[in-house]
Amino acid sequence: MKQVIILSALLLYFSGFSQIQTDMGGSFSFEYISTNTDGTLKYDVFFSYSNDTSWGGSVSTGFGFYKKSSQSTPYSNLSMTSVSGASQISTVCGLNLHNSTVYKQTIDLDPNSQYEFAHSWCCRSSLIVNLDSAQIRRQYIRSILITGRPGVRNHNSSPDLRQTYYAAPMTDLVPLYLCSSDPDGDSLSFDVVSPLQGTANTSSFSMSSIPYDTTLSFSESYPLGSNSVILIDTMRRILQVSGPAPIVSVLNIRIKEWARDTNNVFKLMGVHFKEMAIDFGDMPAPSFIQSDTVITSFASDTVIIDLDREVYLLSNALDSGNVVLTDPNSDTVNIYELDYAGDFDELFLRSDSLMSPGVWTIYFNKINNSVIKGSCGDQLVDTVRFYLAPPEIDLIGDSGSVYAGTIKEYYALNTEYYDSLSWLVFNGNLTFLGNDTVEVEWGINNNGLGEVKIEAVHLLQSNFIATLSRDSIAVNINGLLVPNNYIETSIQPNPALDYITVSGIRYGERFRIMDIFGSVIIDRLYTEDKIQLESMSSGVYLFQVQYGSEWSSQRFILKK
Repeated sequence: MKQVIILSALLLYFSGFSQIQTDMGGSFSFEYISTNTDGTLKYDVFFSYSNDTSWGGSVSTGFGFYKKSSQSTPYSNLSMTSVSGASQISTVCGLNLHNSTVYKQTIDLDPNSQYEFAHSWCCRSSLIVNLDSAQIRRQYIRSILITGRPGVRNHNSSPDLRQTYYAAPMTDLVPLYLCSSDPDGDSLSFDVVSPLQGTANTSSFSMSSIPYDTTLSFSESYPLGSNSVILIDTMRRILQVSGPAPIVSVLNIRIKEWARDTNNVFKLMGVHFKEMAIDFGDMPAPSFIQSDTVITSFASDTVIIDLDREVYLLSNALDSGNVVLTDPNSDTVNIYELDYAGDFDELFLRSDSLMSPGVWTIYFNKINNSVIKGSCGDQLVDTVRFYLAPPEIDLIGDSGSVYAGTIKEYYALNTEYYDSLSWLVFNGNLTFLGNDTVEVEWGINNNGLGEVKIEAVHLLQSNFIATLSRDSIAVNINGLLVPNNYIETSIQPNPALDYITVSGIRYGERFRIMDIFGSVIIDRLYTEDKIQLESMSSGVYLFQVQYGSEWSSQRFILKK
């Protein structure tokens, strides 16, 4: 293609006489910045522009104008500066090089007002084939911004529309990402309209629709050619297209912002025309997208999956049965949500809480569907296995100082998730060994340090240690026997229904009740014979009495 270098300022004046063909797509976006002291609103205005390689772009551009709906001539010129370079880009699945540039200008606008923005340029690229005499048609990109509405809000930001050049394999239904979600939470509606041509300058705004080249089978109903497909997923803001031939076509998508007022009535907040160049190519079959890593944790309801490429979800991605989650017993687990965890190459699944340690599996299992695909039609078909580790063992019981000859109870949490437990006691005797509980008589050898340890093992395939968890409690053993003010507590009834009575505790002494997770349920002074438990749920609890700086513990069970 012929290369032409020309100053942008001159290009504005002589574009009508030039043979340059450049335009392939464009769109405006708006971002509210702040409110000025005089009440006007400061906005960043972005213009995204894609063109072929016949023009290398410029640092600044003046080919845009804007006006307030009630404004008379002259209309204001946009003097925008490039915020991204115009280097030549070749998409992974595109056949043609193109330039992509984003221009920006910060301007002040009146509140609660309607403004029209227009980009007008001389020539369309000769690569575009679906328009009637495309290379001699002027391009006209239009946007209407309503800065604010009483009863809705005082300012408005548009969704991000910056990508305007797309590439896709022909004959395959491919998802293309239209825009970001609206930053103000507006509802968005989409429709396909005719590409526009026209001019905008200081004295007038004029535009008209461009006819399609019907001799090549393009029409209003089939702007990408006969047997083409155009579908819009409004919820996910994704356009699905299928083109029958290796061509470059133009689509103009009209995007409207809708917000509810205080009466719950939808009000229009903006209308934006996004002109898109779609480069269909005759390419090899799409490749498979692979999963790299999986992140989750025990008792979480979310699984995050990192992929090696971007994917685009459609609204029916979950309903299609495209993804299946199974637990270590190969039972299918309900999935309630499938969405992006961050970027387009990070997905998350939301399901029931993951409470079964072991190997879980995620299947992306429908090869020919179109609900989860990459930008070039790449298919996400993968099996992902990940190991869910059980929660750590947590040992609960008296620590600090104990008296020689006393017997203390120690209780291990989360033992139900492990295959085997081992207990070890230093300077003490095990007087009772249960499934998750031991009683230790301290000080059998001498005064000083004592320790009780537990080691838990979770196995895979009956012989492979997948998780090893340890915990311990150390005590300082005193040479005295039980102090005079210490009486071993006894709890009745045990199991309890809605109350307990405690012997061995004096009025005014502090006690507390903890659940098996270590959370304190009751913490107060003992002032009545019966301790009411109506507000507590069934489970295993620890009753503790404070003697000086020490706590004496007893376990009891509450059944409702």
